[in-house]
Order: sequence, then structure tokens, then C-alpha cells
Amino acid sequence: MKCPECVASGQMSKLYPQGSRSTLLGWSGPYYDEQGEYHSHDPNTVTSGYTCTNGHSFSQSRKRPCPSRGCEYGKTPEQIDEEKKPQCCGGGPQWGHAWSCRTLP
Repeated sequence: MKCPECVASGQMSKLYPQGSRSTLLGWSGPYYDEQGEYHSHDPNTVTSGYTCTNGHSFSQSRKRPCPSRGCEYGKTPEQIDEEKKPQCCGGGPQWGHAWSCRTLP
């Protein structure tokens, strides 16, 4: 993560977290769908603040993403695109890398 103001102006900086807060909406909790996949659709928003060494401050708000692969709830477009990419292993598409997929010297 980088300070957006520093990136825009071509500056370098260190970034320091300044804490987070969350909304406190009630919800029914996680569940398993018809295929047995675990879902967690927490409607609460987490807002995190940051300060950089050049004196800029900013915050980011996000929902906690559902951990189920293929579920788009709370995920950024980049996260969704990344999940859709097959990861090749041994000539066949694999979703995830097993130890046997690693190239050994």
C-alpha cells in the first residue's frame, strides 16, 4: 500500500496505520450454501486511517470479503478477476497450488 498523494506527485514515503473502526450492523452470520461452500456476508464497513511521512492523511473503507472462492460479496474488481484466473499446474488447470505443483531443481 502507498500514499495516493505521494504516488500522484512522484514522492516516496513510509505509511503508518492510524487505527480502524467498524460499523456495528447486526446480521445473521455465516452460512454454508447448497454446494457446501462457506459464506460470510458481513454488512459492516471497516474504515482504516493512514498517515505518511510527508504529512498526508487518508482513509480507506471496505467490507470484509466473503472467503468463498467465486463469491463476489465485498470483493474488489481486482480480487474478482484474480479468482477467475486458473492457476496451471502440471499441464492442467488447478485452483490453488499443491506442493506437487512446485518446480524443484
